[in-house]
Amino acid sequence: MTLNEVKRRLMIIAREHNHVIPHHYLRLVSDSSFAEIKTKSQIFTRGLIQLADYFLEKRNNRIYVKIEKFNAWQEQIAYMPPMLLICAFIFKNIVSSFDDIVSVSFYNQYIAPNLGYTSLIPPYIAQLEELKRKNAGLNDLHIHLNGTMETDSVWLDILHYPERVIHEMRDSANNNELAKEQYEQFDNWTRPDKLETLIKRAILLREKLFEKICTIKPINDSFTRQQRAVFIFLCCNIYACIPGTRRLQHGSIITYLFLDLSIRCWCNSLNAMVSTSSSNTPQMG
Repeated sequence: MTLNEVKRRLMIIAREHNHVIPHHYLRLVSDSSFAEIKTKSQIFTRGLIQLADYFLEKRNNRIYVKIEKFNAWQEQIAYMPPMLLICAFIFKNIVSSFDDIVSVSFYNQYIAPNLGYTSLIPPYIAQLEELKRKNAGLNDLHIHLNGTMETDSVWLDILHYPERVIHEMRDSANNNELAKEQYEQFDNWTRPDKLETLIKRAILLREKLFEKICTIKPINDSFTRQQRAVFIFLCCNIYACIPGTRRLQHGSIITYLFLDLSIRCWCNSLNAMVSTSSSNTPQMG
């Protein structure tokens, strides 16, 4: 796939979401968005950072969504896992070397506060932050269970417990009429047999990513799955962007990253559709 094919397909997708927008306007937006992107790898090394900077801001050691961009951010993360953009933002605005990423102090200062419990970061609202400070946090009195299943966390569980996930999907597809109805609303990849193939390929891709990255910087065995996911994105950004880093395996790392992110973005879209389709059913709260 060429860079021009990526641009063209993104423009077509944008057109499908809003047929009212004139074609020449979409083309101008596409040309502007890709003005600094000259190769496919730069879609990740520049494009993701450009997108992250558009939505996010830093206050002390915390990452927030720009309040004027929050509605657009909520729509964006239905298509792209938020952890990916948060990591791109951290790389651009905080990280200076590999040593930063693997240090305990860096994790405690920047990763844990922003991604320790959730990837769904809020906008900065001074009054709300003051309330949280005075009351040592707030109680959540109403929870939609599907709405709490973040793709970034669900995807790591899928990779860690593939047999359990496939078993649950097969069981529901065979015995639950509502589940069958829901599966048929999605694309063919949501069939349990095809999803099993997808998961196995995703696990292999993740192993290949770590194998490539570990030749550059060993990964601590004590890393949690969440830390490993963050480490992947930060390492790939640094390896591809910082002048003077070794370029030998750059192409293969970008290829694996592209495939890994493609699968994760598909999973993210699926998870968003499940949450949306379940929003009209009775919820525990």
